Amino acid sequence: MSRPAAPPAPAFFGALAVLLVLAAGLGPGLIFGLSRYADVEHLRHVRYHDATFRYLPISLTPAGYAQAKLAWLGLTLLSAAVLRWQWRRRGRLYRELAALHQEWRAAPPLLAPWRQLRPAERRTARLLFGALLLVRAYYVLRYPLYGDELVTYLSFVREGALAAISFYPIPNNHVGYSLLCWLSSLVSPNFYWATRLPTLLISAAGTTGVGLLLLRHTSFRVAALTVFLFAFFPYALFQAVVGRGYFLLAVSAQLGLVAVLTLLQRPARPRLAWALLVGSSVVGLYAMPSYLLVFGSLLAGLATGLALQQRPAPLWPLGLAGLVTGGGAALLYAPVLLVSGPWALLANDYVAPGAGYAAGLTALGFVARTEGQLLGTGPLGLALAGGLSLAGLLLGYRQRALRPLVLSALALLWLPYLPLLVRGVYPPARVLSYRVFGLFLLAALLLETALRWPPLAVLRRRPALAVALPVLAWAGVAVLLLLRRADQEAARNARVARTYAWLQARHARRVQVEAPHYQLYLQFFSQTSGGALRVDAAAEPGARYQFYLLDREQHHKFRVPRPPVFENEDVRVYAGPPGR
Repeated sequence: MSRPAAPPAPAFFGALAVLLVLAAGLGPGLIFGLSRYADVEHLRHVRYHDATFRYLPISLTPAGYAQAKLAWLGLTLLSAAVLRWQWRRRGRLYRELAALHQEWRAAPPLLAPWRQLRPAERRTARLLFGALLLVRAYYVLRYPLYGDELVTYLSFVREGALAAISFYPIPNNHVGYSLLCWLSSLVSPNFYWATRLPTLLISAAGTTGVGLLLLRHTSFRVAALTVFLFAFFPYALFQAVVGRGYFLLAVSAQLGLVAVLTLLQRPARPRLAWALLVGSSVVGLYAMPSYLLVFGSLLAGLATGLALQQRPAPLWPLGLAGLVTGGGAALLYAPVLLVSGPWALLANDYVAPGAGYAAGLTALGFVARTEGQLLGTGPLGLALAGGLSLAGLLLGYRQRALRPLVLSALALLWLPYLPLLVRGVYPPARVLSYRVFGLFLLAALLLETALRWPPLAVLRRRPALAVALPVLAWAGVAVLLLLRRADQEAARNARVARTYAWLQARHARRVQVEAPHYQLYLQFFSQTSGGALRVDAAAEPGARYQFYLLDREQHHKFRVPRPPVFENEDVRVYAGPPGR
């Protein structure tokens, strides 16, 4: 590894902190400041769905609300005043920001690596990117409605900007992404426009930007294989079209990895790299709090790499970067902490020790299960990921120039498991799907090394064979898997839609529904079509129900001593008692 340049002065991180305070004050802070206490009161009456319908108790009082708005205003004005003062006096913070701007202007254009590619490489990249956009656009429009994005739309987008940035009854609210969806809904309230267009744009821009930045650190084959194999990775393909914050988190993680590579490999512009690391991490944390696993892994990988330098670099900038990033994220989440309460964010059932635990599950069993689900190889997943990691480690040991890439990929791939296992939290595989980018980077580096073998020299000269062929083969598998999943979702959603049409034909106004899937989708159909159907999960005092929908598999919550009047594969519908 080359010796890194001197790190920026502590004042640089102070300048970033002031900018983040101002950005938070002019973003979520402005939304919170322009709201009224009546908007907070409204959130107490918002029914959200989490296996059943619930309400969130909100303890924020009018006095506390007024004090919070005053504090937001004070912080925003203070940060603006500090920046103006520094600008007029040409102070330390101003000089650090001016140096950052100078580094930005001196940096090569984003498209510089693209212009250096051979025509055949450009054609290959255009072909793969075009195919990727077509697949994503098709599924944005054709993939069936997905339950989690319905919760996002109904509870955090349709309820307004304050709900998007502060209503956090369950971790389904990926706050940063919900805010983008709300902004998109101002143009059109259409479900696909509001919830799926943002992730389509994020995934398109993210794939392009990460690919171009990665080209600065490695060859076209490695960059293209890594980016496009991940883009067609079944979990990533699903997350790029369904309205959730997972792909925003993945792009933030990849930009953070590029920043770490820059600090380890290309030290000519350290301020720019630190700004990218801090900025992408704040965005990632605002997308999902689980980005904390990514940020910790990247910092640990960076610290290890810097410590292994022939002349070790100081590690204090990592601490300052962590403080600035954490402070910026805390400010963005301040509306959540104020309205929903700290427990909603820090102590919910999804992050408490033991979350996701199943009887007999061990640490090794959890890792093996996760790798098998992500790679679709079952019990062989851990062996495959472990084998590629060991081979990559050996490659980095033998080729010093590849050590930053290998070290960063391994850190992203394996370190997120450590805090989860220490805390005893076992999240679903999708929460850790971003890690597979590191695995594909290792695989691409190994393939690049294998292509140096003389019998494979022809493949090195033909990107259509070395890049396009494996990517398109992988894409074919991914699309088939997504088609199968889409068909299953579409069949179930169609049954709910037919049930809703049957209820509408009988002018149903209030029903009690046992099946959670039907509760959510019937509510969505009613609210988005202007219907008046009220869906309850449990009987409310004094309420009269025209129909009861009982789960065919688990009709144990209540019974109706009459034959069903309608049924399908999921539910049986019973008529309520006749009115007097």
